[in-house]
Amino acid sequence: MKKVILVSFYFNSRKTHSKAFYEPCDELKTHHNFKSAEFSSPINYLNSLYKNKDFVIFTTDKTRAFVRNSKHRIIYDTNKDFFKILKDLSKHLLSGASYIIDVSEILENYALMMPILNLAKLYDFTLVKITKQSKTKYKINKISTETNDNFSNISYILSHFKATLKAPMINIDDTFYKLLRYFSNMVFLNNPKLFVSIIKDMQKELLRIKVEKNSIFYPFIGSIEQMFDELGLSKIKLCSIPKYGEIFSIFDDYFTLARMFLDRGYYLNAAILMYEGINYGLYTYIMQSSSKKYSYKQKMTSLQMIIRSLPSISLKLNNLKTRVILKDIDRLSYNISDVRNTLTHINIQSDFNRKIKDLDGYLNELFNVFSHSNLAILEQDRFIIASEIERYLNDNFSKKKGKK
Repeated sequence: MKKVILVSFYFNSRKTHSKAFYEPCDELKTHHNFKSAEFSSPINYLNSLYKNKDFVIFTTDKTRAFVRNSKHRIIYDTNKDFFKILKDLSKHLLSGASYIIDVSEILENYALMMPILNLAKLYDFTLVKITKQSKTKYKINKISTETNDNFSNISYILSHFKATLKAPMINIDDTFYKLLRYFSNMVFLNNPKLFVSIIKDMQKELLRIKVEKNSIFYPFIGSIEQMFDELGLSKIKLCSIPKYGEIFSIFDDYFTLARMFLDRGYYLNAAILMYEGINYGLYTYIMQSSSKKYSYKQKMTSLQMIIRSLPSISLKLNNLKTRVILKDIDRLSYNISDVRNTLTHINIQSDFNRKIKDLDGYLNELFNVFSHSNLAILEQDRFIIASEIERYLNDNFSKKKGKK
C-alpha cells in the first residue's frame, strides 16, 4: 500500500471557532478515502484521513501557531518564498508515495501552481480545494491536474487582471472572460458610464456561474470573489436612477472605481471618475430626477454655476454648514478638473508627480466630503438648491416659445 503524504499551504488562518461539517465530492469519497465529518479546522480534517502518513504544512510566522502539533511535520516559511517552498517540497517527493495536496490558498498563484501541476505529471498528486460555503459547512473538491493549459490560462488571466485591470488575449470561449476583455478595452475610452455598465454585467455573470456551475471559471469562483472584494467591485451598487435610500451609493461607486484605477496607475481614468462622480452624483442627489428636457452638459453647467454662486444664495440656506460643504465640493471639483486637464493635454511644464500625489489626496477628501453625515446636512437645503438649478436651466436653456 502506498504511503500517503498530505501537503497543505497554510498562509491564512482558517481555524473555526466551532465545529464545521466537511463534505468531499463523490470522486474523493470513492477513490481517496475522504469521508464526511465534523472538525474544528481544515488542518484537523485532513489530518484525520490517513493513519500511515506524513503531513507537510507550509506556514508563515502568523499561522504557525495554529498547526503546532507533534503529529504534523511543519516546514516553516516566513516570507512565502515560492522557490524555497518548492525546494522543500521536493525533499519529500517519493516515486512510490501518493500525495494529497490542499491548494485552497494558492489556486490563483500562477508562480506556485504551475510547477505543482508540472510535478503532477511525474508523481501521484491529488489536488483538492476546500471551500467555505457557510459558517458550519465546507465543500471539498478535486482539482484536475490534466487541465494544465486551462488552469494556467485562467490563473494568468485573473492575476494579470487584478494587477493591471487588463485581461490578456487568450483563446477562451467564455462569457465571463469576454466581459473581462471588454472591460479591458473600456479602460482606454475613459467613459464612466461604460465602466459601471460592464461591471454590472460582470456581477450578474458571476452570480450565474455560481448557480449553473458550467463555466471554466467555476473552480476559481472563490478567487474571483476575493479579487472583486480587493478591487472594490463587489460593493458597487450601480444605481443609474437610484431611489432616495440608494442615492449615496452614486458617490461611493464612482470614487471606489477611481481608487481602483488610481492605485494601478490609470491616473486619467481616476481623475475623470472623480470629476464625474462629483458632478453627476451631486446633480442626481439634489434633483432626484432623470428629466430628458435638458442635455447632460446643460445639467452639469447649471449645477456648477449654482454651486459657484454661493454668495447670492447663501442667505436662503437653512444650515450654515451647507455653504461650507458646497465650497469644499467646488474647490475639489476645480482642482480635480485642473489635474484632469494636465493629464489630458500632457502639460510638460507641470509637476506630474506632484499632480498625482495631489490627486490621491483629493480622492481621500472626496470620501469625507460626501459622507452620509454631510449629505444629511445638504438634505436640509436640497430643495432650495434644486429650485435654483431648475431656475438656471429654465432661464438659460429652455426653448423660446413661438409667437401666438
